[in-house]
Amino acid sequence: MNNENGIVIKTVGLTKVYSTGDVKVEALKGIDLSIEQGAFTAIMGASGSGKSTLMNILGCLDTPTGGDYYLDGIRVNTLTKDQLSDIRNRKIGFVFQGFNLLSRTTALENVELPLLYNREAGPAADSIKLAGRALEKVGLGDRVMHFPNQLSGGQQQRVAIARSLVNSPALILADEPTGNLDTKTSVEIIALFQELNMQGITIVLVTHENDIAEYTKRIVEFRDGQIIRDHINKKPKEASKEIDSTPAL
Repeated sequence: MNNENGIVIKTVGLTKVYSTGDVKVEALKGIDLSIEQGAFTAIMGASGSGKSTLMNILGCLDTPTGGDYYLDGIRVNTLTKDQLSDIRNRKIGFVFQGFNLLSRTTALENVELPLLYNREAGPAADSIKLAGRALEKVGLGDRVMHFPNQLSGGQQQRVAIARSLVNSPALILADEPTGNLDTKTSVEIIALFQELNMQGITIVLVTHENDIAEYTKRIVEFRDGQIIRDHINKKPKEASKEIDSTPAL
């Protein structure tokens, strides 16, 4: 299957069953989902709804029990562990709630890390240049040699976003990216996601917060392993306007 009509994510009848002894839990129950290139989509749901299970499968961190998953035209659920690792590195950028930065490593080195595992990456000098450009893109061009403990929470998340961008992935998966941030900083991070999306980057954001989902262009809601609502957000909130309207201290 080729990447048809610019579809980055396509799942067909996706199921996931976990077994604990004689007890079987259906975490996903036949999920059909397509996400186009350039989309900004929120996956919503309470704890146990299936959204985290879907996130792990979309991120090639787990495999489905049944159904098919295509990422950028590649049928993922037939790949070996090594192939899954390779596609994770080349096709997906991850942003996590806890930042997941190496504490004894500079911002530049943290961002460069995915390139070290990319067999198609060029010389080290090119990797440093790409990492520097990614940090500039998220507004941290002057913080390249800072360590995580020298950065605010919002700056650390910006480093994590730069790291997710450095391989020019087909998709960015953001798992509760504002969960550890205060309200003002959360809006700043969402403004950055909106800016990146305007540049054509496909973003899937997992959240349980309605306020955060309202900044995205499409909201897909999960309950009990099924999609219960899938709708286009015709008027996404604009985070940049909220930042601009914040009174100066």
